[in-house]
Amino acid sequence: MDFRPSPDQPYFRCDLTVPKTSTLEPIDFNVELTRGVWIEGRVRDAKSKKGVRGMVAYYPNRNNPEAKKHEAWDEGLRSMGYDELAPTDDEGRFRIPSMTGSGVVRVVLEEDSEYEMVPSLEAERAMQSLNEKYYHISMPGNAMVEVDIERGETSKAIDIEVKPLPSRSLHVVDIDGKDVTLYSMAGRLPKNRPTLSGRGASYWDQNRVDSAVVKVLPGSELEQKRPLMFFHPTRNLGAMLPVRSLGQETDQPYRVTLQPCVTMTGKLVDKEGKPINQGMLFAGAGVIELHGMFPLANGGHSMTTTMYPEFGVLTRASLKSDGSFEYVVPPGIDYSLCLIGEHNIVLFQDRELSPGQKVDLGTIDISDDPKNWPKPKVTKRESSIRSETLVNATAPGVEVSPSGHASPLFQGKVFLPNGKPAEGVSLYFVYHQNGKLPDSTVRPAATTDAAGQFEIRGLPVDNAGTPLEYMSIVARKPGYGLVHRPALLLESNGVAISPQIAEGLKRVRERFGAERELRLVEDMPLVGRVLSTEGKPISNVRVSVASLSFCESNLDAWEVAATDPKADYYSLNAHLQDVMNGFQMPSIIPDALTDQEGHFTLQGIGRDRIVDLIVSGPNIETMTFHARTRQGKTVRVPHQFGMKREEIPDEVFYPSSFELVVLPSVPIEGRVVDAVSGLPLPGITITAGREVTFSRSGKPHIATNTDKDGRYRLDGLSGSS
Repeated sequence: MDFRPSPDQPYFRCDLTVPKTSTLEPIDFNVELTRGVWIEGRVRDAKSKKGVRGMVAYYPNRNNPEAKKHEAWDEGLRSMGYDELAPTDDEGRFRIPSMTGSGVVRVVLEEDSEYEMVPSLEAERAMQSLNEKYYHISMPGNAMVEVDIERGETSKAIDIEVKPLPSRSLHVVDIDGKDVTLYSMAGRLPKNRPTLSGRGASYWDQNRVDSAVVKVLPGSELEQKRPLMFFHPTRNLGAMLPVRSLGQETDQPYRVTLQPCVTMTGKLVDKEGKPINQGMLFAGAGVIELHGMFPLANGGHSMTTTMYPEFGVLTRASLKSDGSFEYVVPPGIDYSLCLIGEHNIVLFQDRELSPGQKVDLGTIDISDDPKNWPKPKVTKRESSIRSETLVNATAPGVEVSPSGHASPLFQGKVFLPNGKPAEGVSLYFVYHQNGKLPDSTVRPAATTDAAGQFEIRGLPVDNAGTPLEYMSIVARKPGYGLVHRPALLLESNGVAISPQIAEGLKRVRERFGAERELRLVEDMPLVGRVLSTEGKPISNVRVSVASLSFCESNLDAWEVAATDPKADYYSLNAHLQDVMNGFQMPSIIPDALTDQEGHFTLQGIGRDRIVDLIVSGPNIETMTFHARTRQGKTVRVPHQFGMKREEIPDEVFYPSSFELVVLPSVPIEGRVVDAVSGLPLPGITITAGREVTFSRSGKPHIATNTDKDGRYRLDGLSGSS
């Protein structure tokens, strides 16, 4: 029997089982309901302070003794908050029953996709902890407030604030910069949040957007994995971009340019060459598995697992009687194309589709190994659009990589300092990658020919999605100083240049020129000697290049600035234009080891550069310091003028020849265990050090992991650390 008190009574709904009987006599079943304690309050927007409509519920602590003896206590997920979400009024006011002891009040808003979630989607452990602590909380909400009702209290007043999600304004225009309206849009709100509201935003807006300026709510880090899609069917324009590319909330709208859509064609057949004309094609970003019933050609159904785009485009394409198809989709990145229905096949996955492309997949035997499928033909459709607008449209004949992406092409020419072509120059991609340790085994991406020319097809396979604008291409030849250029400048077929970074490409060309040329510079070796505090040479010390900083031509302006009484690290850094670092550095400039007299030499850096170096070795402190490939005196400036902190020492810039005194190190050893069980914890990362042992980006140079017994050892820390 289900007992449901009216909303104006402070009781919990409960399900009670009627005792069995062997007779037909009336059953005497008396019920006693425990009177609860009213919780009254208001749900308000934390920013505007205005009331917000939503649903509110109370959940007791599982260890609350009053809850366990309550008649509504039922582990069958049927009461106490599970389906007792009480609505607020238009001003956010609410009144719900609670009980003596500890519990939590959970809020799910009517517009739950526009506010933060508690816990966030990333905090899986936090959600699990809530469920372990409180009765029947299995999903997040927009707010969670812990309450403790004292015995004898008849009511409790609380106000609850909910935090609106940061927003980002978009300005949607066409390729001529004119406003676009009446387009379809997907991804404006976080998709299908797991809240008990049963609502959550759908991926595609139900109605077309009638404004050129639209607000987007990126959501949590996990929710920002979704792409934004735009589609204007009558004008055949569209766009697709990752939500993460929008950046932080600002007053300046993010400009989105709708460009010509992509047309995909092809034909599907079986192993006998007969056309596949049942099913539909569905394109989108990502691929997930869906389980369900799908219709068969004979009118029946089959229970199957289907590969399906995680974020699908607005339209689907039908197969014609001869198995052919034509599918128009917005241009964008990382597309997948799936055949769904009686046959379920992923025709391609994670392929970039650029504006105006026509992609012919050819005739595909779906029973054959995908490795044997024909190579897609990618061409650009004829268009009256200005060529400079479609900076990422693929030119005719561009190759498509095995993964389905059109391959970017990098070309250029390298010269010696005297202007002659440089043969045998090694070209490297350089970029930072979190968690990647320095690697001395990175191979060159290309080598110049007798005319100094080089060609690189495709990006490094291990670039882990590093944006092209954060990559450099470095040219190195023994006996000369290296030279670098932004990879953007050397990309020659436009495949990897998206509209979002086209403006950055213009600035790069203004600085370096439009020519894809690199000129090596004269070298200035760094010659040093490492000594102990007693003045004795130390052998077998490793000296590594952490990063290089470049100026426009030479360090003259930097040297003048260093003589200013108010000079500091930041004022000197203002005279430098680029910083180059990455795990590839030891492969480009090999580490040096000190000899028996403590001497070392580093070559290939080039004249008039600032270099950040790391010294490490047995029984010495690991530390970073600066040097410059220029003769002169040692320069010492504060880290920040006017601020003195003992833990932040002065910044020292050594000339091209110098001596370095290092402190002895004291190893630290220990064990990491669980505080409760005492069991060892393997694989725990431990970092340590003073300010001088951290790189400019804050990355520690002293780090280790615990072993299977939870033990660790840290080397490189001085006794004064």
